[in-house]
Amino acid sequence: MASLFFVGQACVESDESSGSRAESVVAVAQEVADTGIVQDRAEWESFWQALPRDSVLAAAALERYRRAAGLPFTFFVRPSAPVAATAALRKEEDMGCGELARAFVRRWPVEHPVFETLRAIEFDTAGGIVREWPLPGDAGFFELVRGVDGDELVAGYPNTQRSVFLRIRPDGAFRVSSVPPPPLAPEEWIEVAESTFVRVRPKDEGTFTVYAGSDREGVGTWVPSGDSGWYVRSDSVPGRRSVARAVTRPWGPSPRLMSCPGGMTYEGMVCRGFPGVGREHRIAYPMPCT
Repeated sequence: MASLFFVGQACVESDESSGSRAESVVAVAQEVADTGIVQDRAEWESFWQALPRDSVLAAAALERYRRAAGLPFTFFVRPSAPVAATAALRKEEDMGCGELARAFVRRWPVEHPVFETLRAIEFDTAGGIVREWPLPGDAGFFELVRGVDGDELVAGYPNTQRSVFLRIRPDGAFRVSSVPPPPLAPEEWIEVAESTFVRVRPKDEGTFTVYAGSDREGVGTWVPSGDSGWYVRSDSVPGRRSVARAVTRPWGPSPRLMSCPGGMTYEGMVCRGFPGVGREHRIAYPMPCT
């Protein structure tokens, strides 16, 4: 077990003038305790193996554990981190993208001297940043982001098949919950070529492409024909199919694809649209490092 910080007891005076100072000391101590590095806890594996199958019970157990001891996540190690602080860490190389290390945390270590979080970004129609949420370093390797609920980003809890979610605030505070994100809109797809489907509702942004080796007759722009459930090609040309029927695919709905704004801020990110109250949340989040 490696530890960067130690917080001793603080003497708290009883008069009111010292009250705010005492609260400040406690807040700082808690922040340090929350972001101190602990890579192993002896009971974690047995706790994880005994996690209830029921999602509500599993989320409650994980949240209790988080409050008491933090939960393990993987983060990138900052290249600028002091050698004295990282020498004892067990690290792994991430395909040349940087070093990763696991740590138990009660909150995401935002602005931590050793660990670096990734970020999910909400952007407006002009590409401006609305707000950001921190994410663990390996967030790009699975479909982590599931939605937005108020000021919380709702993410799937990694490595579990249960309906357990992380609810993350912009300041790095998070909690474990079984409450799902706002539901996604029902989907409809059309088969534009053999075994190649395009989602037509809700409509993804961008150009639909049938890759090499497939029948390219489906490449084009498809629009609904009233409420009939049929779609027609608005760019129809002779010899290519011009009518197709929308179907519901067996997999569950997913957020629609959106075009990411230009610029370095959004490089290496995927952008998707999530439902919200009165507007759609445009969220960019990391793709796997390659």
